[in-house]
Amino acid sequence: FTCPHELRVGGTGDGPKWVCDPHRIVEYYQNHPSNNENDGCLIYSVDNHILKSGNPFSFELAIQGIVGVGLQNCEIHVFDPHYNKDDHMEYTNANNEIPKGIILHPWGIEGTKDRSKGRTNYMTLSETVEHLNHEHRIIDIFKMDCEECEWNAYSDWFSSKVEMRQILIELHGTPKNDVDFFESMKDNNYVIFHKEADTQYGGIWQEYGFLKLAPEFFENR
Repeated sequence: FTCPHELRVGGTGDGPKWVCDPHRIVEYYQNHPSNNENDGCLIYSVDNHILKSGNPFSFELAIQGIVGVGLQNCEIHVFDPHYNKDDHMEYTNANNEIPKGIILHPWGIEGTKDRSKGRTNYMTLSETVEHLNHEHRIIDIFKMDCEECEWNAYSDWFSSKVEMRQILIELHGTPKNDVDFFESMKDNNYVIFHKEADTQYGGIWQEYGFLKLAPEFFENR
């Protein structure tokens, strides 16, 4: 599947992602105005050590710049299980600050398969959605780069009482359930609109962009 106006958002290097026709996010909410502040644009970004990355918030600031042109209310939530008070103090002491309009949460997104690990700095997507009162909302972009957690997390995505329109993800390695992952994406009406090797790390990891389409697209395919 091809998005005619796909755009690499956030520049180059590790962190930026290809987004399918991001201008359409603005168009959608301009054409579907609502008096409910909870019906606006919503973006989730799952990361690791974001404050210590080479270019923190590169994607989030760039997509904010795109959707902020036409939208006054687009929530951008970043989830980082390694975010803590010490990191925050070190970051702010270096004359940095968390960008306005970006909400940084101190937990990561895991799957129910990982609950037995007993980690207190992780929630499932369902728990996160419920905790933030985002149930039954649309997540316009769900971005995930969590160093292999994706393989146990994806099976919970589609029972989490949200609809994710785009899923931008870096896949690490080739575990035994990699075929199940792609079959699950197709079964839930997602197509691949972009894929590329992450050459910064020798091409062993793969960047994918998935777009959710209407069920009719998959008939007789």
